[in-house]
Amino acid sequence: MTVYLTSEQVVAINAAIKGSQARCDDPAGVDAAVGRASSTFGGLDLLPTLWLKAASLLHGIASTQYFADGNKRTAFVAATLLLELNGAPLKPMEVIAREVLVLGAAVSLLSVEQVAEWLEVHALAADSRVFLDEDRTTIVGGTLHLTEFAHGASVLRNVHATDVRFLGPAVVTFLGRTALFNPFWEYGEQRESMLYERPPGTSIVGVTVFENSVFERCLFSDIGIAGTAEMLRDFRRESGDLGPIGFTL
Repeated sequence: MTVYLTSEQVVAINAAIKGSQARCDDPAGVDAAVGRASSTFGGLDLLPTLWLKAASLLHGIASTQYFADGNKRTAFVAATLLLELNGAPLKPMEVIAREVLVLGAAVSLLSVEQVAEWLEVHALAADSRVFLDEDRTTIVGGTLHLTEFAHGASVLRNVHATDVRFLGPAVVTFLGRTALFNPFWEYGEQRESMLYERPPGTSIVGVTVFENSVFERCLFSDIGIAGTAEMLRDFRRESGDLGPIGFTL
Protein backbone atom coordinates (compact mmCIF):
# COMPACT_ATOMS: atom_id res chain seq x y z
CA MET A 1 0.00 0.00 0.00
CA THR A 2 1.35 3.40 -0.98
CA VAL A 3 2.09 5.87 1.82
CA TYR A 4 1.05 9.40 0.84
CA LEU A 5 1.97 12.81 2.21
CA THR A 6 -0.67 15.07 3.68
CA SER A 7 -1.13 18.75 2.91
CA GLU A 8 -0.03 19.54 6.45
CA GLN A 9 3.23 17.69 5.90
CA VAL A 10 3.94 19.57 2.67
CA VAL A 11 3.25 22.87 4.43
CA ALA A 12 5.61 21.75 7.20
CA ILE A 13 8.31 21.03 4.61
CA ASN A 14 8.03 24.58 3.31
CA ALA A 15 8.18 25.89 6.87
CA ALA A 16 11.35 23.90 7.51
CA ILE A 17 12.91 25.32 4.34
CA LYS A 18 11.88 28.98 4.77
CA GLY A 19 11.67 29.28 8.53
CA SER A 20 10.04 32.48 9.72
CA GLN A 21 9.51 33.62 6.11
CA ALA A 22 7.31 30.62 5.27
CA ARG A 23 3.75 31.36 4.22
CA CYS A 24 1.15 29.31 2.40
CA ASP A 25 -0.85 31.62 0.14
CA ASP A 26 -3.11 28.97 -1.39
CA PRO A 27 -4.00 26.09 0.96
CA ALA A 28 -6.61 24.81 -1.51
CA GLY A 29 -3.96 24.60 -4.21
CA VAL A 30 -1.68 22.60 -1.93
CA ASP A 31 -4.59 20.28 -1.15
CA ALA A 32 -5.19 19.75 -4.87
CA ALA A 33 -1.53 19.07 -5.66
CA VAL A 34 -1.19 16.64 -2.77
CA GLY A 35 -4.49 14.92 -3.50
CA ARG A 36 -3.66 14.38 -7.15
CA ALA A 37 -1.03 11.79 -6.23
CA SER A 38 -3.64 9.55 -4.61
CA SER A 39 -6.54 10.28 -6.95
CA THR A 40 -8.63 7.35 -8.18
CA PHE A 41 -11.43 6.67 -10.63
CA GLY A 42 -13.63 3.62 -10.48
CA GLY A 43 -11.49 2.23 -7.71
CA LEU A 44 -8.29 2.43 -9.79
CA ASP A 45 -5.35 4.80 -9.29
CA LEU A 46 -5.24 7.48 -11.97
CA LEU A 47 -1.47 7.53 -11.49
CA PRO A 48 -0.60 3.83 -11.47
CA THR A 49 3.09 4.00 -10.50
CA LEU A 50 4.93 5.47 -7.55
CA TRP A 51 7.07 7.48 -9.97
CA LEU A 52 4.02 9.15 -11.50
CA LYS A 53 2.61 9.92 -8.07
CA ALA A 54 5.85 11.57 -6.94
CA ALA A 55 6.22 13.36 -10.27
CA SER A 56 2.68 14.72 -10.04
CA LEU A 57 3.38 16.07 -6.57
CA LEU A 58 6.67 17.65 -7.67
CA HIS A 59 5.13 19.16 -10.80
CA GLY A 60 2.05 20.39 -8.96
CA ILE A 61 4.07 22.32 -6.39
CA ALA A 62 7.06 23.47 -8.46
CA SER A 63 4.97 24.97 -11.27
CA THR A 64 2.78 27.06 -8.96
CA GLN A 65 3.01 29.80 -6.35
CA TYR A 66 1.07 28.16 -3.55
CA PHE A 67 3.79 29.26 -1.14
CA ALA A 68 5.21 32.75 -0.79
CA ASP A 69 8.69 31.35 -1.52
CA GLY A 70 10.50 28.05 -1.78
CA ASN A 71 7.98 26.34 -4.05
CA LYS A 72 10.59 24.47 -6.10
CA ARG A 73 12.60 23.29 -3.11
CA THR A 74 9.43 22.25 -1.33
CA ALA A 75 8.36 20.32 -4.42
CA PHE A 76 11.59 18.33 -4.64
CA VAL A 77 11.76 17.54 -0.93
CA ALA A 78 8.12 16.45 -0.88
CA ALA A 79 8.53 14.21 -3.92
CA THR A 80 11.71 12.58 -2.64
CA LEU A 81 10.14 12.08 0.79
CA LEU A 82 7.19 10.34 -0.87
CA LEU A 83 9.63 8.03 -2.63
CA GLU A 84 11.59 7.32 0.54
CA LEU A 85 8.46 6.55 2.54
CA ASN A 86 7.64 3.93 -0.08
CA GLY A 87 11.08 2.34 -0.22
CA ALA A 88 12.46 4.03 -3.33
CA PRO A 89 15.06 6.63 -2.28
CA LEU A 90 16.99 8.56 -4.88
CA LYS A 91 20.70 8.00 -5.20
CA PRO A 92 23.02 10.86 -4.16
CA MET A 93 23.55 13.37 -6.96
CA GLU A 94 24.93 16.80 -7.70
CA VAL A 95 22.73 19.74 -6.69
CA ILE A 96 22.69 20.97 -10.29
CA ALA A 97 21.01 17.73 -11.41
CA ARG A 98 18.13 18.30 -9.01
CA GLU A 99 17.85 21.96 -9.94
CA VAL A 100 17.62 21.21 -13.66
CA LEU A 101 14.82 18.73 -13.04
CA VAL A 102 12.78 21.02 -10.80
CA LEU A 103 13.27 24.08 -12.99
CA GLY A 104 12.22 22.07 -16.03
CA ALA A 105 9.04 21.05 -14.23
CA ALA A 106 8.43 24.57 -12.91
CA VAL A 107 8.39 26.13 -16.38
CA SER A 108 6.62 23.12 -17.95
CA LEU A 109 9.54 22.09 -20.13
CA LEU A 110 9.19 18.67 -18.54
CA SER A 111 5.87 16.86 -18.34
CA VAL A 112 4.73 14.80 -15.38
CA GLU A 113 5.61 11.67 -17.37
CA GLN A 114 9.13 12.94 -18.08
CA VAL A 115 9.66 13.82 -14.42
CA ALA A 116 8.46 10.34 -13.48
CA GLU A 117 10.98 8.79 -15.86
CA TRP A 118 13.77 10.90 -14.36
CA LEU A 119 12.84 9.85 -10.84
CA GLU A 120 12.75 6.17 -11.76
CA VAL A 121 16.10 6.32 -13.51
CA HIS A 122 17.70 8.06 -10.52
CA ALA A 123 16.24 5.80 -7.84
CA LEU A 124 18.12 3.08 -6.02
CA ALA A 125 16.49 -0.32 -6.30
CA ALA A 126 15.63 -1.63 -2.85
CA ASP A 127 17.17 -5.02 -3.61
CA SER A 128 20.25 -3.75 -5.44
CA ARG A 129 23.28 -5.81 -4.64
CA VAL A 130 26.50 -7.11 -6.12
CA PHE A 131 27.41 -10.79 -6.09
CA LEU A 132 31.03 -11.63 -6.77
CA ASP A 133 32.72 -14.97 -7.11
CA GLU A 134 35.91 -16.00 -8.85
CA ASP A 135 34.52 -15.88 -12.36
CA ARG A 136 31.29 -13.91 -12.36
CA THR A 137 29.81 -10.55 -11.47
CA THR A 138 26.05 -10.37 -11.17
CA ILE A 139 24.24 -7.07 -10.79
CA VAL A 140 20.62 -7.11 -9.64
CA GLY A 141 18.52 -3.97 -9.88
CA GLY A 142 19.61 -0.38 -9.80
CA THR A 143 20.28 2.34 -12.32
CA LEU A 144 23.41 1.71 -14.33
CA HIS A 145 25.34 3.97 -16.71
CA LEU A 146 26.92 1.66 -19.24
CA THR A 147 29.02 4.31 -20.93
CA GLU A 148 31.18 4.45 -17.80
CA PHE A 149 31.40 0.70 -17.32
CA ALA A 150 34.35 0.19 -19.65
CA HIS A 151 36.47 2.37 -17.32
CA GLY A 152 38.52 3.90 -20.10
CA ALA A 153 38.50 0.82 -22.34
CA SER A 154 36.63 0.71 -25.62
CA VAL A 155 35.59 -2.95 -25.82
CA LEU A 156 34.03 -5.56 -23.58
CA ARG A 157 33.96 -9.24 -24.51
CA ASN A 158 32.16 -12.29 -23.14
CA VAL A 159 29.02 -10.53 -21.99
CA HIS A 160 26.20 -12.57 -20.47
CA ALA A 161 22.88 -10.78 -20.04
CA THR A 162 19.49 -12.24 -19.16
CA ASP A 163 16.14 -10.74 -18.22
CA VAL A 164 17.17 -7.14 -18.72
CA ARG A 165 14.75 -4.24 -18.32
CA PHE A 166 15.55 -1.05 -20.19
CA LEU A 167 14.44 2.51 -19.62
CA GLY A 168 16.37 4.86 -21.82
CA PRO A 169 17.46 5.79 -25.34
CA ALA A 170 16.17 3.80 -28.25
CA VAL A 171 19.36 3.20 -30.22
CA VAL A 172 21.73 0.44 -29.19
CA THR A 173 24.64 -0.39 -31.49
CA PHE A 174 26.82 -3.44 -31.04
CA LEU A 175 29.76 -3.86 -33.39
CA GLY A 176 31.29 -7.23 -34.13
CA ARG A 177 30.82 -10.13 -36.45
CA THR A 178 27.28 -10.71 -35.20
CA ALA A 179 24.75 -8.46 -33.51
CA LEU A 180 24.21 -9.84 -30.03
CA PHE A 181 20.59 -8.84 -29.62
CA ASN A 182 17.87 -6.48 -30.69
CA PRO A 183 15.73 -5.46 -27.70
CA PHE A 184 12.92 -3.76 -29.67
CA TRP A 185 12.10 -0.96 -27.28
CA GLU A 186 11.32 2.72 -27.57
CA TYR A 187 12.50 5.71 -25.59
CA GLY A 188 10.77 5.94 -22.24
CA GLU A 189 9.16 2.52 -22.58
CA GLN A 190 9.90 -0.17 -20.03
CA ARG A 191 9.34 -3.81 -20.80
CA GLU A 192 10.60 -7.18 -19.68
CA SER A 193 12.78 -8.72 -22.33
CA MET A 194 14.93 -11.82 -22.64
CA LEU A 195 17.89 -10.58 -24.62
CA TYR A 196 20.24 -13.53 -24.74
CA GLU A 197 20.73 -16.50 -22.47
CA ARG A 198 24.13 -18.10 -22.60
CA PRO A 199 23.99 -21.84 -23.29
CA PRO A 200 25.50 -23.94 -20.46
CA GLY A 201 29.25 -24.09 -20.66
CA THR A 202 29.57 -21.44 -23.34
CA SER A 203 29.77 -17.69 -23.55
CA ILE A 204 29.09 -14.93 -26.02
CA VAL A 205 32.24 -14.10 -27.94
CA GLY A 206 31.76 -10.69 -29.41
CA VAL A 207 32.79 -7.10 -29.09
CA THR A 208 30.77 -4.23 -27.70
CA VAL A 209 32.18 -0.83 -28.63
CA PHE A 210 30.82 1.61 -26.08
CA GLU A 211 31.75 4.75 -28.00
CA ASN A 212 29.35 3.62 -30.70
CA SER A 213 26.62 2.53 -28.32
CA VAL A 214 23.90 4.87 -27.15
CA PHE A 215 23.52 3.46 -23.64
CA GLU A 216 23.16 6.55 -21.49
CA ARG A 217 20.42 5.61 -19.03
CA CYS A 218 19.31 2.06 -18.49
CA LEU A 219 17.42 0.36 -15.73
CA PHE A 220 18.66 -3.20 -15.36
CA SER A 221 17.24 -6.18 -13.54
CA ASP A 222 19.19 -9.43 -13.25
CA ILE A 223 22.16 -8.90 -15.51
CA GLY A 224 25.20 -11.12 -15.27
CA ILE A 225 28.55 -10.11 -16.75
CA ALA A 226 30.62 -13.25 -17.05
CA GLY A 227 34.36 -13.46 -17.46
CA THR A 228 37.60 -14.11 -15.65
CA ALA A 229 38.22 -12.38 -12.34
CA GLU A 230 41.06 -10.44 -13.96
CA MET A 231 38.82 -9.20 -16.76
CA LEU A 232 36.10 -8.19 -14.34
CA ARG A 233 38.55 -6.21 -12.23
CA ASP A 234 39.62 -4.33 -15.34
CA PHE A 235 36.08 -3.22 -16.07
CA ARG A 236 34.66 -2.89 -12.58
CA ARG A 237 34.86 0.50 -10.92
CA GLU A 238 33.87 1.03 -7.32
CA SER A 239 31.40 3.82 -6.77
CA GLY A 240 30.75 5.83 -3.66
CA ASP A 241 27.40 7.12 -4.82
CA LEU A 242 25.47 4.00 -5.77
CA GLY A 243 25.39 2.30 -2.39
CA PRO A 244 25.25 -1.47 -2.54
CA ILE A 245 25.30 -1.60 -6.32
CA GLY A 246 29.02 -0.81 -6.36
CA PHE A 247 29.13 0.16 -10.02
CA THR A 248 28.89 3.38 -12.00
CA LEU A 249 27.69 1.63 -15.13
